[in-house]
Amino acid sequence: MLEKTGNPVFLSLGVVFLLQATTEQSTFIGLLMYRFKCNPYLVSRAMYFAAIQTFIAKLASMLYTVYLWVNHLVHLDGVYYQSFNVVFVLSAAGLLGTQIYGVMVLAKIGQSVERKRRSTAEPEMRAAGNGGVEASDEKVRSPGVGDLPSSPLMEEGPDDGPEEEWTAGSYRTKEIKLGGTMV
Repeated sequence: MLEKTGNPVFLSLGVVFLLQATTEQSTFIGLLMYRFKCNPYLVSRAMYFAAIQTFIAKLASMLYTVYLWVNHLVHLDGVYYQSFNVVFVLSAAGLLGTQIYGVMVLAKIGQSVERKRRSTAEPEMRAAGNGGVEASDEKVRSPGVGDLPSSPLMEEGPDDGPEEEWTAGSYRTKEIKLGGTMV
């Protein structure tokens, strides 16, 4: 659009619109901590922080993008401007929807890690009889891949007869018997 119209607002609009992709660092850190099974207390706090921080940063970026669009591009006539208005509205609405959904997912992960941490810490507190003082976070394990709900894609396959056999490997690969040897 910048090349066709010569309007420098498109450059500013593109830079601010793409700025939203650079606000994912805290989300990445939180997800790495979750994947590497770090201290569940820290993981839940990192997820909550990432959800709040990315929501605020992306909402501010989106608001500034809409501000630029309304003040500099909506009122202009021309085929390129009119087509850009349609594409902009659709892409901004879609992007904002996915960002809100991503924030909700981060908050849910933080909630589940916190709930799991508390549910495993309460029996330890009762067993220790320490008067309500929370047990050490080192004894609490974070949810791993085995704790995730099963997916139809991860289920074992049907028995296809004597020629094919399903293995119990994590990716459920097929092994084929040829002349008594597994291939």
